[in-house]
Amino acid sequence: MAIPILPSIAKGKANRLQFNQFGNWQSHDDADFLEKFIGSLAEGNDIADVGNIDSIPNIWAKPLLFKMALFDNPNNDSGFVKGLKDRIIGEWRALLAMFALKDIRHLNLMVEHIDLSTDNSPLAEVFKTLAPHESLDGESSAWVSGIYIVYLNRIPIALTSPLTLVSTVADYSENFKGRLNKPWSNDKSTLIDPIPMLANDDLVALKVWLENLQSNLQSLRRSQNANAALINTLKSCVDSYVEDVERNLENDNSGSFTLQDSGLALYQGMAYLLRDSVKSNVVNTTSAVQLVLKAGREDKKLLLISPEMVKEFARQERVAPERLAIWNGLCASDITESSLQNGPAQIGSVHLEGIEFRRPEDFFQEDIVLIDGGEFPNSLEFGGARRLQDASIAAILPIKVELAEIFSPEEICKRLTIEYDQNKNTATVTFIFPLTGANGKESKFTFTKTYRDENLIYVFKEIPVVEMWPNIRS
Repeated sequence: MAIPILPSIAKGKANRLQFNQFGNWQSHDDADFLEKFIGSLAEGNDIADVGNIDSIPNIWAKPLLFKMALFDNPNNDSGFVKGLKDRIIGEWRALLAMFALKDIRHLNLMVEHIDLSTDNSPLAEVFKTLAPHESLDGESSAWVSGIYIVYLNRIPIALTSPLTLVSTVADYSENFKGRLNKPWSNDKSTLIDPIPMLANDDLVALKVWLENLQSNLQSLRRSQNANAALINTLKSCVDSYVEDVERNLENDNSGSFTLQDSGLALYQGMAYLLRDSVKSNVVNTTSAVQLVLKAGREDKKLLLISPEMVKEFARQERVAPERLAIWNGLCASDITESSLQNGPAQIGSVHLEGIEFRRPEDFFQEDIVLIDGGEFPNSLEFGGARRLQDASIAAILPIKVELAEIFSPEEICKRLTIEYDQNKNTATVTFIFPLTGANGKESKFTFTKTYRDENLIYVFKEIPVVEMWPNIRS
């Protein structure tokens, strides 16, 4: 069942437009068309029964539709389409989460204040005539002077609303087609409830923000002109949101997060309830892909990432890429080739503080040297060394200096394996990296690099070869 959100034609008003047949377009050359149009419309108080609104399209349709969906009593047979209601609740939750996690998720949000009170143009008069009169604070002027357009990446995505705080704008999904990423969308176009795709730290931060909103709504209810019924209904929606967040929390470290002004300058109308965001604090950041180093090497802080590696590690840890925390506000699905092009201290627009990232392949040479018939007596033995000797092959470890700086020779030999395939003429190097893990427990990621014919360098045993470190025991 479709429910049109359209303004009524007023009854008994002078100068009203005459319609020969409803549902058909009509051409009007009348220069006073807008003036007559304004005089024909029912005002906000006359269109409270949104279920019966008809006639021409209403610019306030989306805020009213959000009110219908969020404030609909599930116990009443209202006829509201359940699929539509679920979609709107998902969009509403996504928008609130964007305000809450603006800094943590590094979202490019902007707002533009719309003040119709000083605009006397015919079109503005239409907007003001159609504006609803209900508001959380009981001030009908909020619809005229307290509305903001919300932009994400400079594309309009939402309006602030005196009834539900936010609503999407018309056609946002078409404007964002292919541009909305997880956790905000599954199809890259339509907003959804982000809870299932937020990392635990994001959920904790969102809970802190929602609990602050609960408190502010309670305070608003005590103000003189507040519409207590509307506030109670909206608060129940927020309460339900908090409960769903808590059900998805693995652990709650709410004390680690604080609120700050988001910098969006939301001061008019009910928009002030959206002005805070959770402070981005790298000290509290937990990463699933930070290298775990032995005592004495704590000063070397490194993340191990590449687009393929983090998604493979997420599968290994049995979590969605959107819930595998990489760094402050970053998850595995944020790691792309383009995001890693600005040096080891920056991922996309996020500047890493006190830490850098490395790709697994950064620790290994492009070629491997194999010594035909050679051996290194009295050396530390790495995985596969005996099999190489059985094939009358010795290998110079194809590692770079940095790997030898962060792991001891014993650790390297324990974690490294080299296998040689004579039939395929390939050498495969495997290294086990210790990472912090997705569940707070140290985990292992196994990196494999295969050296093929063009990357194999053979040295005959008649040529003296010495590998000085780390494979020689002192």
